[in-house]
Amino acid sequence: MAFLYFLSVFYEFTVLVFLLDRKWVQKMRDRAEGFYAASWGQSWSIMPRFWLTYCLLLLPLNVFAQYVGVKFVPGTPGWGSWVFSWGSSFVAELLYRVCLTVRDQEVGGSNIRTFVSTCAAKSVTRISNWILRAAATPSFHGTL
Repeated sequence: MAFLYFLSVFYEFTVLVFLLDRKWVQKMRDRAEGFYAASWGQSWSIMPRFWLTYCLLLLPLNVFAQYVGVKFVPGTPGWGSWVFSWGSSFVAELLYRVCLTVRDQEVGGSNIRTFVSTCAAKSVTRISNWILRAAATPSFHGTL
């Protein structure tokens, strides 16, 4: 499993270099600037697309690591649990990243920035608490 860890670090670095080298991030930014004048609108446009692209490019390695774990490591959770875990962490991380991006943007002199960051923090907390409660219940493991 240590080999998979080093492989994943190298692969993630390669994916980031690939996205930057192909100027996909700059293309996303240019499209967002064409659609939205406000920087927070651009953030809401860019982050979901970037995170989806990044996660989909990392998905083959994650699937391979899960396959190796299920096949050779005793006690590794099954595929249903892995899919739920991957999907829920994707959604929670997406919300977290979008909210951080919006929090860091200047929206004007109003309280919108504070309101958005407060709502985002509460939403991420609620989602993570729900995921932890769902994963901790014994009946949850038998349903997947």
